[in-house]
Amino acid sequence: MKTPKTPATRASSPPLWLRVLPLLLILSGLTGCATSARPALPGSAADNTARLARHPQFAAAAQAAPAFVSETFATITRLERENANK
Repeated sequence: MKTPKTPATRASSPPLWLRVLPLLLILSGLTGCATSARPALPGSAADNTARLARHPQFAAAAQAAPAFVSETFATITRLERENANK
């Protein structure tokens, strides 16, 4: 009597992301954390709003979305005040 043929069972392998993850973790540890020099933040909300108002695209932004620009400046001012009070 012949034995019935059964499909070959394929060994399940982990998904690709799980196989690549250890390599990525090792490589990230080798490169370290690089930081770039950043300019100092302006000292007050007035400095931030003035700097943003001098941006070359400010006029176009203010014309296209005046409510957004106004709310953005109000938020910057509020956050700067909160930060100064800490």
